[in-house]
Amino acid sequence: MAPDYLKIDKQFIQGIDRSETSLRASLVPNIIDIAWQMKAKVIAEGIETPEQLAALRALGVRLGQGYSLSRPVPADILSQLIAPGMTFVPNEAAAS
Repeated sequence: MAPDYLKIDKQFIQGIDRSETSLRASLVPNIIDIAWQMKAKVIAEGIETPEQLAALRALGVRLGQGYSLSRPVPADILSQLIAPGMTFVPNEAAAS
């Protein structure tokens, strides 16, 4: 049974925006490819800079979480932040 989602830990995401990437960051394209081969959607965790976000978008990652996207907010404020038509993956579905 293949997973619906594959979450990439922030330890792999750190350094993805640098010219000299770490071993973990260099594995990210392969992790994404494996996920797609299993027909799983990829969620990148720990996106902290616009450069990391851009690098992940360039690799085709469309789901993510981290301070670059939003700081933690109370649940009652979350509905005000989600734009109409925007999809939201509940935490249970995105669990690793």
